[in-house]
Amino acid sequence: MKVLIVSGGSVSREMVEQFANADCIIAVDKGLEMLDELRITPDHIIGDFDSVEMRQLGTDPNCRIHRLNPQKDYTDTEAAIKLAIELKPEEIIILGASGTRLDHTIANIHSMKLALENNIFCKMIDANNEVMLIDKTTHVGVACYATRAAYHAALTYIYFSIAAHNRGNRNNTAWFQISVAEQNIKNRRKHWNKQ
Repeated sequence: MKVLIVSGGSVSREMVEQFANADCIIAVDKGLEMLDELRITPDHIIGDFDSVEMRQLGTDPNCRIHRLNPQKDYTDTEAAIKLAIELKPEEIIILGASGTRLDHTIANIHSMKLALENNIFCKMIDANNEVMLIDKTTHVGVACYATRAAYHAALTYIYFSIAAHNRGNRNNTAWFQISVAEQNIKNRRKHWNKQ
């Protein structure tokens, strides 16, 4: 199962349309506006609804509304990731989780660790970036990219992952994440050179 999360940051109509065939769609607060424009009814709407008009919440009985307290220590997108994890998908795609609020972007990247800890492939996508967290069990291959050409283009870069760290082991975790990514890229180059 694939879950699409649409948050209220930078997201284009084309991007949402590209992933609208997901098995489950979760609208996060202002992200509901884009879905409403495209006449896509989400399966879940989650947020404190501080930036969405109440009329947009709709009356579809198949759409569950999860109202969050505006006084909280996490983003609405983090709550959506937790909801998605409860659905036990194989994949979570997050759109609109980046934009002009750097604090929200960083918090949303950090929240992706929840999916990683549950062995769920999770990717945050915007017009210029695809962000995924990896650990020693993650296999990064062609399936992670939209096209084979994008995969080949990626081979020219050395990747690293952004990881949430335990306070007592911050440096080791960061080094480990980077070294795993460098090893993955060496293995991918060997694989593609053989073909």
